[in-house]
Amino acid sequence: MFFVFEMANNHMGSVEHGKLLIETFGKLAKKYGINAGIKLQFRNLPTFIHKDFKDSDLKYVKRFNETALTEYQFKILLDCMVENNLKTVVTPFDNESLPMIERLGVDVVKVASCSIDDWPLLDEVSEIDKKIIISTGGADFDTLRKVYRLFKSKGRDFAFMHCVGEYPTPNSHANLQRIRDLKYEFSDIQVGLSTHEPPAEKSIVPLALAMGCDIVEKHIAIPNVEEGWKPNEYSCTPEQIEDLFKEIVSTQKTIDGKSDNEIKALASLKRGVYVKSDLEKGHLLTSDDLYYSMPLQEGQLDASYYNVIGRNINNEIIKDSPLMKSDVTTNKIRIIDPADRFDLSYAFANNFSSLGKYKSPLVEMVEVAKDISARSALVHLDEVEELVKLLKGSNVRPEVLIDFPDGMGGVNTKKIQAQLAKDLGAVGGDMVINLHAVQRRDKKRLMKEFKTVVNILGEVKVIAQIPYLWKYDRDAIKWIIDIAVESGIYCIKDWTTRENFLLPDGDTLDYADNTRVDYIKFIQNYISDNNLPLIIKIAGRVTTDNSELFINSGATLVGISYRKANTLRKTLINSLDLIDNKSP
Repeated sequence: MFFVFEMANNHMGSVEHGKLLIETFGKLAKKYGINAGIKLQFRNLPTFIHKDFKDSDLKYVKRFNETALTEYQFKILLDCMVENNLKTVVTPFDNESLPMIERLGVDVVKVASCSIDDWPLLDEVSEIDKKIIISTGGADFDTLRKVYRLFKSKGRDFAFMHCVGEYPTPNSHANLQRIRDLKYEFSDIQVGLSTHEPPAEKSIVPLALAMGCDIVEKHIAIPNVEEGWKPNEYSCTPEQIEDLFKEIVSTQKTIDGKSDNEIKALASLKRGVYVKSDLEKGHLLTSDDLYYSMPLQEGQLDASYYNVIGRNINNEIIKDSPLMKSDVTTNKIRIIDPADRFDLSYAFANNFSSLGKYKSPLVEMVEVAKDISARSALVHLDEVEELVKLLKGSNVRPEVLIDFPDGMGGVNTKKIQAQLAKDLGAVGGDMVINLHAVQRRDKKRLMKEFKTVVNILGEVKVIAQIPYLWKYDRDAIKWIIDIAVESGIYCIKDWTTRENFLLPDGDTLDYADNTRVDYIKFIQNYISDNNLPLIIKIAGRVTTDNSELFINSGATLVGISYRKANTLRKTLINSLDLIDNKSP
């Protein structure tokens, strides 16, 4: 979470008072481990206020004139923020203030609600390559979509803040439902809360955090009796912020906290799977072979393992014995020939002059797929119709790439693509994961996208971009697996054919064989330990030298260019014991 202390004009035109605010609230952020910044407001008053109103008694004109600071004075305050380990945040209210943001090296730019449709200002702000936070108070969703498209078109890192432009805002006017609406409509950006709640009321910030907000902004002030400075009705004193931080820390623990005892406690109440009669090794399980009773023994399958029916058993089992996890293969794919593992494609065919030399790459791929009886052929949506026609009469599965290449199309894009592919004859697909949902741990969003495609296509593999997560967010892999299984996804797939769009500039991912083996084993161990109905697909950079290594480490499916298929099949026939790899 990023917390913005909005100083606004509460420095009262005094550098020393401004520094007091920075140092005081900076200590609170450090004390409670809050990632925070302090925000100032920039206005070029000679042009911002019309010449005929410069000396008027209008509320805000008078306020701005009385609290004006020079660029040098702003620099002193910004330097003080840096010294106190705070991010520097500024709201510019006019185009003329923007150059000062660049000159002073501000970290974060904030757009105020009153500027949400100030297009001359927004056009220039969208050219700034910094983190940009945009308050949305009073704006309808048509306006927000235009703002979203503007900043997206410039490739900016930006967030929307739910805000109610009422000062102060009573809790009964907070409209927190809009947070959910913003997160649904703009699922690939951060959503936060800028609140003007009265400090005396129960804060809505913990509720916003629980709804998924990861940026919060609140106004701050420190009273000065001698000067007659007192906080307005929506600014918090240090004491009030400290009380809020205590609530935030407690709320965050409630949101993130997980039980270490839950699984064990529930296991003691579950029924285990037992066999009704003596069973020979290789026996194909039916419902008549099994019964369910307490207690659940360590390593035993429990009644939640719904897909053991139709599986072969690996060991001889005596009547009334528990059916153990090790007794049943977890593979869902029957492997008789290495080609049963192959998902063929001709991705990046234009990079190779040998592809499509005499025929189109699609035709060549289909001929190879049919010749070796590959498991599937995978294409983009615009080629599904032709693929289905070419594969007619064969056992090769026509499959489609969904939301390729970045996975950021959202639920509607995935739904439309999946339905169209199904209508054209596709029987499965590889769906690119929404990495922004992963970063935010937005389970609801990710599960909705997964289930939407599964409900349409049935058998779906998720391209989870494992190399990126293995380097930057390893904990996310298990989180994704759990959601995938719950959503009906049957396969998790890595991806090594291009660098991830979220990579920091100049950084690269590790595609070395030993690294891929490490994460294949990591995933397979999690699948096995939890008896999950999930398999692994390894895709890209698969060769005759490493294919056996990947399969023996736990990969079931292999995504390869069709031009490698025959050579790779021959290698695997000669090196792998296919009988041991059989599964129903």
